[in-house]
Amino acid sequence: MGVRRGHSRASHVGVLRARKIAEAPVQYGPGGGVQPVKDGAVVRTVSDPGGGVPFSSASDIQALINANGSNTIFVASATGTYLNFRGIIYGNKHPRFYFPGAATSYSIEGAGSLNELGLQGNTNGLEVYGGTWKNYATAASSFGAPIVAVGPSIIQDAVFTLNGFTGLECQGTTPGAAFLVSHCRFLTNGRYNINGNDGGAGVRYQPTLEYCLLEDGNSNLNDPGGNAGCMKFNHTDGFTMRYCWSKANHGFGAWGDFDNLNLHWHDNVVENNIGLSPVPGAGGMFCEVNSGGAVIEHNYVIGNGDASNANYPFNGVQIIISNSPCDGSGPNPLNLRSEIRYNDIDASNFQSPIVLYNHSSHPDSQRTRNWYVHHNRMTMRGASGRSRVGLSDVCTAGSAKEGDIGTSPGSPGLCLFDFNEYHVADINGSYWNHDISRVNPGARSFASFQSKGQEANGTVVPI
Repeated sequence: MGVRRGHSRASHVGVLRARKIAEAPVQYGPGGGVQPVKDGAVVRTVSDPGGGVPFSSASDIQALINANGSNTIFVASATGTYLNFRGIIYGNKHPRFYFPGAATSYSIEGAGSLNELGLQGNTNGLEVYGGTWKNYATAASSFGAPIVAVGPSIIQDAVFTLNGFTGLECQGTTPGAAFLVSHCRFLTNGRYNINGNDGGAGVRYQPTLEYCLLEDGNSNLNDPGGNAGCMKFNHTDGFTMRYCWSKANHGFGAWGDFDNLNLHWHDNVVENNIGLSPVPGAGGMFCEVNSGGAVIEHNYVIGNGDASNANYPFNGVQIIISNSPCDGSGPNPLNLRSEIRYNDIDASNFQSPIVLYNHSSHPDSQRTRNWYVHHNRMTMRGASGRSRVGLSDVCTAGSAKEGDIGTSPGSPGLCLFDFNEYHVADINGSYWNHDISRVNPGARSFASFQSKGQEANGTVVPI
């Protein structure tokens, strides 16, 4: 298939539907629609589980943890402000904290001091239900959080806001440790809204982030190309992000960075994550040095990155994959193909839908390989050459290595685009990359992209 001319977007959709009656129709974007994802990303009321140990102030809690055994339920007995709820060690006891009612009825606060921590423990994790957690650490902090969840943990129906470093930190110091962060709101936290790491243990853990609203992360306007943005997770196996709404963060709306295996991001809305002066760079969903088995599907990704030519086309990408070998040549020795599929992606002027990318901060051996990009709907509203899709490269002085481009899914070391639906501002325009680099910045035509074995079944239509 190739370029379709003479159809509006609406009429083309009709053509697609008619053609696909014998097949299952493609569902682009979230399965239940965009608005239900936004409506579902809410903090709910917490119920009193009954039978818990009551506490009424921050000064109570350390003594109560020390005096009680593992898995004890602690229930806040009074609404209001809990000052100096910091430096509390829960050890290996896996305490369970409940703040019944609305999260906004409780303000659990730090002192706003350098590198400040609230609840912190060791290996066995904890559970927290409810409360508004704020004012921990400062903009100058190199770490700090109201909660450091170390080991298997559940954090649910809570609000994290106005913290100087991060809203919530997950540390997976034991192999396979499972984290569930559900129905939480993250708003205006200094460097990250949420982050995760292995605590230096060198093991993979399993975080799940669901039904969360993440907004205005990196409010300190740190460089989003370094360590800042909505989130950053590394060393995971099965990192799942689903039914979340990530918007208006200063940096990437989702970021899996280094040695994430079997990542699954689905049914999310990621929109308008931008960089503001003095840090213009940003984008939508970002996988960097990932190790295979990733599936990024059924997301609605729109308007991420600055609509300017600052560092274009390497910023302003809605879904960007960087230096992620999935053929066994990277951190993971297994050949596990990764896929980007069934997403609905909308990019304006100087924004790009999907780019498979290699950049100079990583060695030439860590090239993006074995990704299959298929059955996505991509809208490119920019003029010819001002939206891009395809493969980009700055690892070498010249063009991207054509060996990274494949002609069939699953070919060792190769990447393939096929069955994608492109809606473009200029039907005759050049929007595709297959050998783009900083020294060779020209875009290519759809025919040129097809000549490299790409998009044998793709379609292009005018907006």
